[in-house]
Amino acid sequence: MANILIVDPNEDSLDMLQEFCTEEMRITCQTAHDGQEALQILLEHAPDLVLSEIELPDLNGFELVRRIRGSTSSMPVVFMVSGTAAYTWVDALNHGANGFFTKPLSLMMLSVELSRLLQEKR
Repeated sequence: MANILIVDPNEDSLDMLQEFCTEEMRITCQTAHDGQEALQILLEHAPDLVLSEIELPDLNGFELVRRIRGSTSSMPVVFMVSGTAAYTWVDALNHGANGFFTKPLSLMMLSVELSRLLQEKR
């Protein structure tokens, strides 16, 4: 079974994503509220994929992906961002992301993208 790390400072968003991935996609999930917590989980659990909000309270998602790429270049990273943020798919791609979604999320599209990336990783 695939294991992903979801990083989002918003508790409601984090809970919804964890429930969706666990119940609907049958994926094991670890969760983190900020970048430092995410880095610790990455060391302890080595997930197959990271789904992260770009705007984190301690370090932004771009810094998080930079650190991930420094230790393992093959781990897919998908960014999420609030619809009011100024980030674009090009920004995410230029910082090493494999995917990009604007909130509110389309769970169907997210499911398709996560499944595709996890399948490619195998």
